Amino acid sequence: MRVYLSGVRTWYSYFMRGLPRDGSVPLPEDAPSLVYSFPSFWEQYSRAGKVSSLHIQPAVSVILDCGAHSLFSINGVSAHNRESRRSGPIDVSAYFTQYLAFVEKNWDSLSFFVELDIGELVGMDRVRRMRRRIKERGLSSKCLYGWHPPNGLRDYLWMVDNAESRYVGIQGPRPRLPVLEYGPFVSKAYDAGCRLHGFAITNTDLLQRYPFYSVDSTRWLTTVQYMRHTEFVDGKFVNPFVGVRSPWVKAKPSLAGGLSAQDRLRQTIQAARDAERFFTDYWRAREVDWQARLKLAGVVE
Repeated sequence: MRVYLSGVRTWYSYFMRGLPRDGSVPLPEDAPSLVYSFPSFWEQYSRAGKVSSLHIQPAVSVILDCGAHSLFSINGVSAHNRESRRSGPIDVSAYFTQYLAFVEKNWDSLSFFVELDIGELVGMDRVRRMRRRIKERGLSSKCLYGWHPPNGLRDYLWMVDNAESRYVGIQGPRPRLPVLEYGPFVSKAYDAGCRLHGFAITNTDLLQRYPFYSVDSTRWLTTVQYMRHTEFVDGKFVNPFVGVRSPWVKAKPSLAGGLSAQDRLRQTIQAARDAERFFTDYWRAREVDWQARLKLAGVVE
């Protein structure tokens, strides 16, 4: 299993502190690789209105998130019950146009990108038109389709059977809504040789019930928000030092067990790697081996 780390801007800002943001100076050599990185187009779009290139980041695989969660938040459909800082309507057509232009410009830096999966906001007919546009521009080979319950089961079945990238994603838990029964969705994707990504899922109880190919989360950033670091022990994420919430960049390391923010990020990135190994071995012991299944289906990782 792969754990993609989202909220990359925070990581970047800590390890580029004091250095030019224009890319003229490379990241410090001791900046840890995220290995699996999940940056958001929205993070850059919402600040600048338009963006041209990704921050340079060491990673084996990069999935660009379209920012759908933030668009949901603006319309009161937040995955984490949070309001967006940006008010007012978003021109979806303009946003999508800029998104595709960004994907094209950064094509070689991206492993995959998530479609603009906002069917419950704009309707599935419009989502299908956007999918056709992605295909017409020759981008389908790296497009990860995203599924949400309002899309309907028929759409999920279509995605799994027709995703050129052999990669689809599924909605994670949302406040005040029952958690999805992921079993049939995972089984369908696995049998079809199509990778399944769980959006915003690092709940270890869920990961021990359902063998996703990959997941993503901003959970690792609590190292900065709450002055603590995370470890992965016996199948669980744990916080051995429970600190205090501090929004201050220069908060004293003594409040976090003597660890700097960079050291806490390093340890938490390592916890994600430990979780990957644990769940990969856990599911292989139960005869669920994504690598073997994909190889049999002719899917190149």
